[in-house]
Amino acid sequence: MKNILGQDGFVYRVLTKTVDLIILNVLFCISCIPIFTIGTACTALYSVTLKMCKNEESYIVRSYARYFKENLKKATAAWGLCALMVLLFYMDFSILASMKSEMGFVLTTAVLAAGLFVAMVLSYVFPLMAKFENTLPNIFKNALIISMTRIFYTIPVTAANLIFVFVMFAGGMPTVYGVPVYAIIGFALTAYVNSFLLGKVFERYV
Repeated sequence: MKNILGQDGFVYRVLTKTVDLIILNVLFCISCIPIFTIGTACTALYSVTLKMCKNEESYIVRSYARYFKENLKKATAAWGLCALMVLLFYMDFSILASMKSEMGFVLTTAVLAAGLFVAMVLSYVFPLMAKFENTLPNIFKNALIISMTRIFYTIPVTAANLIFVFVMFAGGMPTVYGVPVYAIIGFALTAYVNSFLLGKVFERYV
């Protein structure tokens, strides 16, 4: 029992990691408030969680602030491109979903499939930016290549990211309970879980 509850014990380590993730989540949520900084916040978030999953990160606040500052310009530009793509898909889906015809259903399905493909690619953009120094075109190119060639990692990573979309648009109990969870720890926990998978993907490129 002493070993379990001691500083090297399982309970202590879980509680410590949980507190770190809550702190990280608060930092992420605050730094997303200006909207245009969401990409930078995602990059800083993954910069921390990719190290956390290897127990290489100890100064959460200081490290997050440093990564945020270092990636501000490039990540903001990447976020602008990502936001534009998401907006275009949302507009297309909204228009096609209102069409009450067989053709409307077919086109809506095609847009959803294309949107899922884009989500799979975008799931790698900010983690790649967090892990590697590269130009913006190469980051998007590598995100496309890796997402398709490492599909068995891409699927769970993308699914984890899309849980938030489900929470936001599902309504009812998922939204009522899901939004507070994401506000407290959800974003950081998702990035932390994804980082274990992404770390394995990135190993061959380090």
